[in-house]
Amino acid sequence: MQAVLPYTGTGKSIHVKRNIKRAKMSKFEVGDKAIKPKGYAFPCTVVGVFETLAGNTRVVGEMDEYGLLHIFNETQLEKVTDE
Repeated sequence: MQAVLPYTGTGKSIHVKRNIKRAKMSKFEVGDKAIKPKGYAFPCTVVGVFETLAGNTRVVGEMDEYGLLHIFNETQLEKVTDE
């Protein structure tokens, strides 16, 4: 079933595909602190976790210092635990 959003003024309506499958569990939740252990440094807070249309998990991290948003594969980040 597709949801149709209100008219956008562009002459086209927007169709949204509803994903009725149960989402896979992720090792991250919104609010988790994470780092990118390989390559460039990216200390961040997880602000989104979603599944692509292909079924792959993606994690949106907001860089702590600059507020930059970046979408990562789940395997590219590690949780930071309070010690």
